[in-house]
Amino acid sequence: MTAFAACHRLGGRHPHNAQPGYSGCEALNLGGLTPGPGVKKVLIALYDLSIHQPLGDITNTRSQWYGGFLLRRLVSEASQFMAIMLCTFLIFIASKALAQTEQGGPVRMAYMEYKPYSFTDTDGSPKGLAIDLAKRLVGALDRELEFVAVENPAAMVSMVAAGDVDLTGLLALTPARAERAFATLPLGSFRRNLFVRKAQETGSLSDFSGARIGLLQGAVLNGIPDAQPMPYNTDEELIIALLKEEIDAIASAEDGLSASLRAMGIDVLVKTIEPPLTILPFGFYVAKDQTDLLHALNMEIATNFTKKEYQAFHEIWFGTPTRLPEHDLIFWGSIAGPILLVLAVVGLIGWQVHRMRSDIFQKESEHQRLFVDALDAVKAAIVIYDKNLEALHWNAGFSNSFPGLADVLIKGVTLREMIVKSYENGTVKTEMNQSDVDVFTNNIVESVLAGKTMNRIVHTKDGRVVEATDFPVGQDHYASVRVDVTKMHKQAETIQAQKSELMAVNEKLGTFTSIAAHDLKSPLLQQMSLVEFIQEDIEEAGLELPEDVSGYFTMLSAASDKMLRLINDLLEHAHTTSDESRSESFSPNDRISEALLLAGLPPSFKVELEEGIPAVCVDPIAFDTVMRNLVSNAIKHHDRDEGLIKISSSKSMNMVSIRIEDDGPGIPEEYRTSIFEPFKRLSTQVDGSGLGLSFVDKTVAEWGGSIYVECPNARGSIFVIAIPAEDAQEQTDSGDDVQQSKAS
Repeated sequence: MTAFAACHRLGGRHPHNAQPGYSGCEALNLGGLTPGPGVKKVLIALYDLSIHQPLGDITNTRSQWYGGFLLRRLVSEASQFMAIMLCTFLIFIASKALAQTEQGGPVRMAYMEYKPYSFTDTDGSPKGLAIDLAKRLVGALDRELEFVAVENPAAMVSMVAAGDVDLTGLLALTPARAERAFATLPLGSFRRNLFVRKAQETGSLSDFSGARIGLLQGAVLNGIPDAQPMPYNTDEELIIALLKEEIDAIASAEDGLSASLRAMGIDVLVKTIEPPLTILPFGFYVAKDQTDLLHALNMEIATNFTKKEYQAFHEIWFGTPTRLPEHDLIFWGSIAGPILLVLAVVGLIGWQVHRMRSDIFQKESEHQRLFVDALDAVKAAIVIYDKNLEALHWNAGFSNSFPGLADVLIKGVTLREMIVKSYENGTVKTEMNQSDVDVFTNNIVESVLAGKTMNRIVHTKDGRVVEATDFPVGQDHYASVRVDVTKMHKQAETIQAQKSELMAVNEKLGTFTSIAAHDLKSPLLQQMSLVEFIQEDIEEAGLELPEDVSGYFTMLSAASDKMLRLINDLLEHAHTTSDESRSESFSPNDRISEALLLAGLPPSFKVELEEGIPAVCVDPIAFDTVMRNLVSNAIKHHDRDEGLIKISSSKSMNMVSIRIEDDGPGIPEEYRTSIFEPFKRLSTQVDGSGLGLSFVDKTVAEWGGSIYVECPNARGSIFVIAIPAEDAQEQTDSGDDVQQSKAS
């Protein structure tokens, strides 16, 4: 039955004549589309065209021409059928157009160049994980996407807050951004991890206190006390340095570095340390005037978008871990199928295969026993639980370390009961009451069941410090590991105490230096004035001194000037302290130009200053001194009468790197680190106190930056300082987004 025939049957020849309370056109169902009010008006108008008198008049005219009742009836039905088919087609087109109009126009999405999350491909089209996810979710709403490229996360947030775009790319979900735009439900998370060599014997993040941590140039290292940050330019340089043991670990975004490891084919040589340094959930941000779009996206994420589907998109852009056999049992298991097939066909040597398998199982059992013995030897206590968190197995190390709990395990307990019992019987010291213990234990159990790793430090009644970790193992099992870290904990306390003591000594030393410099400066100025008076008196008296005596006066004046410079440098070095309140944002170009005027630049030296150096956020007065010191240093140590100094810059995330390059004699490799030590001078032929570069190093470090020198060519040196950019706070907010990415 056609749509109009159904309409006709339900309510007569015209919808207006339908049964009371029911419109015949409500029976129309074109491909499951329910027409809205505007669509219904079109349907009724088109129905009038198909059913009313003009078609009947044509039929009557033709019946008079041919004559006969049968022919008249046949022509009438054929004409009406053709008209109905035509109107059905027109209704379908009209309803689709109206439906598209009601759904809204295309969704405008901002994205940034941050591969592989989002980037512009060689053909000019946007690609990446964020792009694919947006296409999937917005496509499910039958809406199109238009893309707008921006520079950074801050620009994305600003555009969606202003309503210039409807949707951002993937961003970390933070309270600051939630004030400016609506966030979708989380789609995943940015994890910043510590990567180490797989053979490296490490247990937790606390093991890396004071370690050499590699990270990308401009990234900030948090969460590891007293770590030594070692900046590199690329992921590949970081990985090579780790494998060559030039650094102890890498702090980087998990997804990005894992993808680089897989691309190099060496991800099996590196592992991550749990828990991550930071975990930030991410999603899309939607403009506040697009509430319908937000609700539709959240409904699609909550009801139709599965974790498996997200994983498939993730694997497209980040790949999957390389899986290699870890022991002989897995290896033989991978080839057992073909072997069994051959044996089934040939019907021979079955007993050989059986003997081979027996040997493998025996070796595997031996390996497992050795592994357990090794854990027992280092006093590692391990308990394995089933899917209901009931204890299944535990090693001798657990029984030896916690005899009061081993008896409880024998009776059969769960993870929750084991933790509660450790507090009740005094195995673990605590100041919590029973109610707090229950809440604390429930939180651990719920987190472990949710797939999380829970790590904490506990103190036992016998004075030990134990690292306690509970985590899932495979699909249906869980584990508790307790490791005695008493010695390591004491070492950390000793280091902290020594650090506090050293800071106090440094403070006293700074005070002493300042007082000593002031006390030396006063008599020196008097001495210099007295020498000038003597020279003036001799000149006024018309006396001519012997040549050697005049030389003594010259040497005395030069020595006094040198002593005064040393005292001034000591005062400046002693007064260099961290004062964030004096930091402000400014463009470096103007201040560098002024510093050049005070640096004593000879006419034969030229300086090429790059235009548009990115704005920085530091103490401007101290910045002037740093630049003047670096330029003066390049001039003083130049071995020619003419020279060229180039000042350029680059920006990476929240740091600006300024390069001061000269064409002088260069610096031998063995001195490129020691030159930043106080009173270190490479040449006695050049005036100076040896405190200039030490002052620069100390000042830049107080800003949270770094300085180093490189000499890539036969001649010349390049001093590079990395200092906070103007938008450092916003970049830190975002990513660990990206950085992490890369964030962040």
